[in-house]
Amino acid sequence: MPDQITENGPLLVDVCSVATPDKTYFVPDVFTEKTLHSSGAAYYYTADKNNGCRYWITDITLGTNSNRGHSIGEPPVFTGPKRVIITCRPHDLPSSRDHDPSMYSHFPVLKYDCGAHKLQVRLYKKAWGDAGFKYVDRGTWEGRWQNEKCEPYQIEGTLKISDTYKDPPVGIDVYRFAVIVIQRGSAQEAEVSISSPGPG
Repeated sequence: MPDQITENGPLLVDVCSVATPDKTYFVPDVFTEKTLHSSGAAYYYTADKNNGCRYWITDITLGTNSNRGHSIGEPPVFTGPKRVIITCRPHDLPSSRDHDPSMYSHFPVLKYDCGAHKLQVRLYKKAWGDAGFKYVDRGTWEGRWQNEKCEPYQIEGTLKISDTYKDPPVGIDVYRFAVIVIQRGSAQEAEVSISSPGPG
């Protein structure tokens, strides 16, 4: 049975916990970065084709050897951090600066567009041995114009827009990120970015 959550009072079946993912990615042992993104905004308008879930869904799998890096010496000593940083954000948003490597480059560069921007993310996890995904947390961010740039301002949930996820001690863990990007009332492309924090 799907996980159940309470939102604004009534108990609802969380359809995104049982929906088919739009993208999947298994973090390999030698890893630097990977970006997964939607092809347009059809995910939001064709929810009836995916169990009623209006989010764009990416499943990211971490195994015990994910991001271990190369082995050196004898016996082998692995240089990888065994964790990754996962960030949810807009992809190729109109009036954004995607060529800029900073976090805020993916958000609108115009004050008017910033005020009409919203990002919603839901996180689920299927740990080793679990039959299905369990709801973990959510976050909703609106654009706030500060210091001449658009910054995501969290208005709901405690999920971080970018956080570190560790390899499991045994088996595999699958993290499901369900994302909606809204700009001026219309859905936009969504992105989940995975990167290595480097050795250490």
